[in-house]
Amino acid sequence: MKKLAAVAAVAAAAGLGSTQSASAGVAPVTTVTLDSLLEGGANAGGITLGDKHYDNFTYSPTGQVVVDPKDVEVVIATEGNDHFVAFLFDLSSSGTARSDMVIGYDLHVLDPARHIKSVGLVFDGQPFELEQPGGGPAIAGVIPGSRAAATVIETVSTLDGSDLAPGGAVQDTEIITVFNDGDGGLDDNFQTTLAINPARALHFSKDIMVSSRGDGSAGITMVENSVTQNGTTIPLPAAFWAAMPIFGGVVAGRKIRRAKQA
Repeated sequence: MKKLAAVAAVAAAAGLGSTQSASAGVAPVTTVTLDSLLEGGANAGGITLGDKHYDNFTYSPTGQVVVDPKDVEVVIATEGNDHFVAFLFDLSSSGTARSDMVIGYDLHVLDPARHIKSVGLVFDGQPFELEQPGGGPAIAGVIPGSRAAATVIETVSTLDGSDLAPGGAVQDTEIITVFNDGDGGLDDNFQTTLAINPARALHFSKDIMVSSRGDGSAGITMVENSVTQNGTTIPLPAAFWAAMPIFGGVVAGRKIRRAKQA
């Protein structure tokens, strides 16, 4: 996730406006808000970066915290043979509650010589730090009497109905997930990758959710999709790596705001 964070940092450092791409010497990046990609928005027809076109964006929020699409930042970037779409926002739940947002989009490979060979999912989500009963020092994860978790369930489908992944049953759809409940006892995973049959058009639908019980509280600040295609890797310019430390402060700021809101 640090690589994608750096891509976002480059976008901020370059002062990119809506739908603008990075100039020479900086990794190719486009940053917009989700509302512009939805029906009626300035980028409703989609965005092209490199040989990838992203369109057909949809959004459905529900629950305790309903995030406005204008408050969801979308960073589209490319790094050699890896192409990224990151969604940055503040989604949280506290007490006995749940917050949920479903984001969908299509991805098209425009270069007839290229195809996608794997898809990835990464997120930044966790229970908040909570005070112990009686006002003791904060501890990470879950305290007695409270439970919370952050989850992303990603559905990936081929647009032409062809078999998506090698092995197993022949089907056009697969599901991948990431999950974190802190010290809640279940296995946590922050990233996952799915190898797929060569594909040039895919649909992604991600169900992003946080849930809590009792004194629990959880949040998610970033979800990233990635695809890796065939071809020769192109090294990134030095300006890209120089920007890596910048974004850490952005993420920290989001978490501070999120904790205050809770």
